[in-house]
Amino acid sequence: MSITRVAKVETMAHNRRSSTQYALQGKQCERCRNQSTPLWRNGPRAARELCNACGIKWGNERRREIREKRRQGN
Repeated sequence: MSITRVAKVETMAHNRRSSTQYALQGKQCERCRNQSTPLWRNGPRAARELCNACGIKWGNERRREIREKRRQGN
């Protein structure tokens, strides 16, 4: 006979703001033209010009290009 210990996990309700609350008047993503995002990210030309999704994609592309340049240089 085995005894299993069960821990009770309590979750707190988080006060999450909808992404529409993060839409700044007249601001839009330079890449996809989205106006609502949970976080504005830096882009290639200026600070806070990309929506969250495009900022992540741009950062990944940039890192990939840097890695490729390093490989070619070796």
